Amino acid sequence: MTAKKYPSQGELTLQEIGLMMNLTKERVRQIEAKAIVRIRAKLRSLNIKERDLIDL
Repeated sequence: MTAKKYPSQGELTLQEIGLMMNLTKERVRQIEAKAIVRIRAKLRSLNIKERDLIDL
């Protein structure tokens, strides 16, 4: 499972991100999930649909 992309490093797993930030992979997953909820809420408030965004 990949969680995040860094252009210079390629895709990283939750475990790899956790090691870099001194967090468990479960905590990284929780932070990621919370961020997704917040982003979706902001998109809804701005009346933007996820499918309208381009994949970077």
